[in-house]
Amino acid sequence: MMIEPHQLERIARQVAKAEAERKEIARKIKLESYPVKPVQLNGKVAAVDGGLIRKPLHGFDCLLYRAVAVCFHYKSGKLQSVSYLPTRKPKINLELFENLSELDWVYASGLYRLEAELRLALECLKSWEPDWLLLDGPLYPHYAERPGKGSQLKQKWEEILGLYRQLYKQQVLGIVEDSRSQILCSSLSRLYPEFKEVLERSRDTALLTLLMKESERTRVFEPEESIVLKELGQKIKSFYLKPSRHDRPYRVDFVSGDPDAIAGLLLAISSKGSYSIPAPLIEADLNAKLSEEDFERFYSALSSRIPSVGIQKLRRDLRPI
Repeated sequence: MMIEPHQLERIARQVAKAEAERKEIARKIKLESYPVKPVQLNGKVAAVDGGLIRKPLHGFDCLLYRAVAVCFHYKSGKLQSVSYLPTRKPKINLELFENLSELDWVYASGLYRLEAELRLALECLKSWEPDWLLLDGPLYPHYAERPGKGSQLKQKWEEILGLYRQLYKQQVLGIVEDSRSQILCSSLSRLYPEFKEVLERSRDTALLTLLMKESERTRVFEPEESIVLKELGQKIKSFYLKPSRHDRPYRVDFVSGDPDAIAGLLLAISSKGSYSIPAPLIEADLNAKLSEEDFERFYSALSSRIPSVGIQKLRRDLRPI
C-alpha cells in the first residue's frame, strides 16, 4: 500500500472521534419519529432508473445511456409478476458531442440520462397506471446540474423542468439512498445548542442511523430553498425511513399523499437486510446499469467503421501499465 501508516492512523482517529461524538449525542437527544406498519400489497408499484457511461475522446465526447422502467404487480401481499418498459435490457442510447465546454460536458452527462428517465417515467405511468411510481434520487434536479445562462444545454434544462412538472401531478416518490442533506441536524442544533458544533458538521443519515429504530420514519420536512425549487414552483416534502436495523435510513421525497401510508408501502417492498432499498428500484437499477465493457463494445464497433483520429482515446487512457 502506497499510503503512509501515520496518515491512515490520523484518518482512523478522525472517524472514530466523530462517531463517538455522534453516539454520545444520540444518547442525549430525542428525535421526533413515528412507528410504521407495512401495508398489505395489492396493486402495482413501478420504478425507473438509468445507466450512464461518459467518455471523452480525442475530438469528441461520447455518452452512452439508457433508462429502464419496471412494474411489480402485487396481490394479497405477494408478487405476481414483473413488467418491463421498453424491455428488460433496452438498447443503449448514444450521443457524440464535438464542441461542448468542459462544464457543459459535465452537465450533459447528467441531463441526457435524467431526461431519458423522466420521459420513460411518464410513459410507464400512461401504460401501466401504477398506484405509485418510484424514481431513483430526489424529485428535483440538483442545482449542480443547472447550466449557466450561456450554456448550450439551457433548453435541455428547461425541458427537464417541464417533465418534472408533469410528474408532480402523479403519485410519484423520489428515493434518495445516499442523502447528503443536513436539514434535520441543523434543526436539532437549534433545539440542542450545546451540541451545535457536532450537529452542524453531521449529515442527517449519519446521526439518524444511531437515533432511529427499525420500521420508523422521521417527521416530514421540506428541502432547503434553492434556485432550482424556485424555478419548478413546486413544494416538495420529505421524510427519512429506516426499514431495517441492518441498514441506514433513506430519504423519501413526495408531493402528495399520507406519509404514514407511503412509509407503510415502502416498508412492505424494502428488504430487512443490509440493503433496504425498495425491490422495484433494485430491479430497475440492475437492468439499467452500464459497464466499461458496454463502452468497449461500442468503441470497437465504431473504430472498425471509421478509423478516425477524432475518435482516438485520450492519451491518459492509453498509458502503459
